[in-house]
Amino acid sequence: DPHSFPTRRSSDLWNGKARLVDLEARQLAETRCYETFLPESTLNVGGREVEIVSLISREDYYAGKPFTNTAQVSARPTTVVEPTPKQVPSFQPLKRKSGDIEGSTRNKAIKVEDGGSPGAAPAKNFYGQSLKQEFKSPVIASTVVPQGKQGVPTPRHDPHAPGALVMKRPRDCPKGKQIVDVVVDPLLSKKLRPHQREGVKFLYECVMELRDYGGQGALLADEMGLGKTLQSIALIWTLLKQNPISGSGGVIKKVLVVCPVTLIDNWKKEFRSWLGNINIGVMVADGKMKLTDFTHGASYSVLIVGYERMRGIADELDKGSGIDLVIVDEGHRLKKENNKAAQAIKGLSTLRKIILSGTPLQNDLTEFFVMVDFLNPALLGSANSFKKNFEVPILRSRQPSASERERELGEARQAELSEMTQQFILRRTAEVQAHFLPQKTEFVVFCKPTTAQAQIYEEVLESPAFMGALNGYKAAQAQALGLINILRKVCNSPKLLLPSKKKSAPKRVGEDVEDAVEGISEERLRAPLLATSTKMRVLDGLLKTIAEDPHNTKEKVVIVSNFTATLDLLQKQIGRAHV
Repeated sequence: DPHSFPTRRSSDLWNGKARLVDLEARQLAETRCYETFLPESTLNVGGREVEIVSLISREDYYAGKPFTNTAQVSARPTTVVEPTPKQVPSFQPLKRKSGDIEGSTRNKAIKVEDGGSPGAAPAKNFYGQSLKQEFKSPVIASTVVPQGKQGVPTPRHDPHAPGALVMKRPRDCPKGKQIVDVVVDPLLSKKLRPHQREGVKFLYECVMELRDYGGQGALLADEMGLGKTLQSIALIWTLLKQNPISGSGGVIKKVLVVCPVTLIDNWKKEFRSWLGNINIGVMVADGKMKLTDFTHGASYSVLIVGYERMRGIADELDKGSGIDLVIVDEGHRLKKENNKAAQAIKGLSTLRKIILSGTPLQNDLTEFFVMVDFLNPALLGSANSFKKNFEVPILRSRQPSASERERELGEARQAELSEMTQQFILRRTAEVQAHFLPQKTEFVVFCKPTTAQAQIYEEVLESPAFMGALNGYKAAQAQALGLINILRKVCNSPKLLLPSKKKSAPKRVGEDVEDAVEGISEERLRAPLLATSTKMRVLDGLLKTIAEDPHNTKEKVVIVSNFTATLDLLQKQIGRAHV
């Protein structure tokens, strides 16, 4: 199906122009070009990023061999045409890891070479390797099942293949239509872990109204690290390309992803990582792109937008063909009733909404209602009705003074609410993939303080502030937590007792260390970090060992501290040590 998987294409150079053609030899775009292209080079043709896979001869191109599935391109040696001088290169060499070509889903192209005699030597790349290659059909093309006999619906992918992920069939079928299996693309399904396969099924059944709760919204509340983004991308790709009703085209055409600004680049990279940057058009609403290219054009199927910008473009998004699916990442931000981003999303005409959140819902029933009402409006009635029929009875039943009848009523309402909402709320913890990960090992290391550190610790304990707290003075007792924090700082490093240079930072109760450090000279507090702190010595040695060990060069280290000032000290120390 060349229209659904436009990855196998050819380009030819003629009279200073590069032309991009599809499997049916129809010209898609062209651009001016006078460059020499080698395999793994890239070229932008009509807004499409094209990667050169191999070189073929003019004879083979004109014979139409690149446009057939079985024909092999001749292995006649080719010569590279030298570029016209003083032309600005229109491509950049593509940096890739070995083995990436076959698994890539980017546009593949073949350059047609002019001239070249049968006796000419094969072209060489920068490493002296021969460029003589045969045309290889991209792997992605082999995942599509050839169409069967006319009138018999054929799934896009083989539902009987080993490991096939087949979606649930709809209950009803329009008159005159036939139901066909919806199968997740094997390029994605073979990479999904068991819990992710179940997650994709769950999301599909929710948005396709195959579950008995009267809505099309879903909440995927998996813990961080379980692949909520990948599950969403698998669902998006499936709905864009397939439909359980044969001959009806994709279920959706336009997808909106709303997320914090800090996650926009991550979403874009994930789409490219799993689907490539050609198979699916992804636009970021960053002010540089015309929104009409998404709402009225056919090039982009997915729009990624931050929460803040969402409020300003909601009205324009409903123009054109509208939004068919909304995915909200970090959706726990929408728990407040007056959330403007939530109101903007609710104003869209789409009913298919998915919230992704690693934060479980708390016991606040008002926030719970806001979340459910966002996903499936009117499912729980109005806010007042929910409060009267669910929130008040449930909260009343939890009171120690509740009567037997009130407890019974509250428990029944809570059970009903749980049964109703578990149809579209899925929560898994990290335990579901524990057997995929290496065994976790934890070490607790006790570090004996240095002599200087112990002396400063004792002097702080003998300070007027601590003596007052120990003797029961109310003023000092009120600052007890702050005084304890002072001792914690000494355990990390006496340097943390130095006055803060941030003049604008307001002082908190218990944070004033003037009385606690009275009598301790600044010179002692300013001593070198490793000279006065055993914990810092241990950490410094550990980091150096990890960095210098040739077997652990790829190891990543995360350092966590309750004090940002401690992290500042570590940053300076690590920078000096060049770790």
